[in-house]
Amino acid sequence: MLIIFDASTHELNEQPTSELGDLYSELLRASYRGHHLVVLGRHTCQWGLDNLQLSSREEAHLKHLKHQYTRKKQLRSLVDCSLTVCLGDDQLTETPERKYSIGHKAFLRSRIFDEALLLVENQKNDGDFFRTLFSASIWPNGLNGFHFRPEHGGGGDIVDGLNTYLDMRQVIVTIHDSDKKAPTSPPSETARKLERAAERQTFVGGVFELPARATENLIPPSILKKHQRRVCACYGEGAFNTLFDCLEPDGEYTAADCFWKFFDVKKGIDTDTLGAIASIEDQTWIREKLGTVGEEIPQVKGFGNGILRSFLDCNEAIKDFRDFIGRDCWKDHFESFAKETYEYFVAEKNRATS
Repeated sequence: MLIIFDASTHELNEQPTSELGDLYSELLRASYRGHHLVVLGRHTCQWGLDNLQLSSREEAHLKHLKHQYTRKKQLRSLVDCSLTVCLGDDQLTETPERKYSIGHKAFLRSRIFDEALLLVENQKNDGDFFRTLFSASIWPNGLNGFHFRPEHGGGGDIVDGLNTYLDMRQVIVTIHDSDKKAPTSPPSETARKLERAAERQTFVGGVFELPARATENLIPPSILKKHQRRVCACYGEGAFNTLFDCLEPDGEYTAADCFWKFFDVKKGIDTDTLGAIASIEDQTWIREKLGTVGEEIPQVKGFGNGILRSFLDCNEAIKDFRDFIGRDCWKDHFESFAKETYEYFVAEKNRATS
């Protein structure tokens, strides 16, 4: 995350040197460990060099941040999300524009300077997917390093996970499946519980619903078909033909309500699963997408529970996914979601390890 600390010499001289020593140490560690992107004012850097007892590593890195200040201060205008550390004991505040502010005393009592957390429903698969997504996306120069530590939410347990990590007072971003079967579907119970948990206190981070049913729905079906042999060998040509008959002409994302965004990629859909959907409105939308009006619908097979892992393990499929991220359909439907979540994870590029 972009963390900014810029105080005048007069303001710094009025604070206990021991407290400022701790503050500088935590900010410098957050920077050189690649956990966050830290911007210190030039005079703020010089004051630390003149007045604090720093380790050789801290001193060298503080000189580096001073040298980089002119370039880095421009980054403030390139991100919507940032944290400003002020001198004093002000508690954490947030504006609607995702600008955060906190006093240095409260900052030191928190763990915001530790690595940011990504809470997802599957720590390994979802964590790897978002690493792939963020590394493949094009970010402004200076903002193309990122770091996060994925944590396992475990589906319904993701709410308990969020409550636990909120108590730790770190940067925490929760990304959860929408579980929507159609554009008309209401928020899931998990989504409602997560929102209620997030509203109980101010924290650096947020709860984000995927702009699709699940993580797998962000993978274009055309990529799965192209790499069928390595990604989904059991999904035959006939199954793909049935699936693509339900999709928009280019087999990707041509509309905000396209069938693929709400399709159960793992399990598929048939007459029985459609009938089990409680919402008649959702059923009607699915029938319209399938082009049927009677009781029976064509069976559209799913790809199984391992489809995301199989996709992530196929280098050729990942290469095509990187190309897909540059297309207009990605920009129209998913880019804003990616940018909003990514900004919490920006870090020093040369040191960041996602």
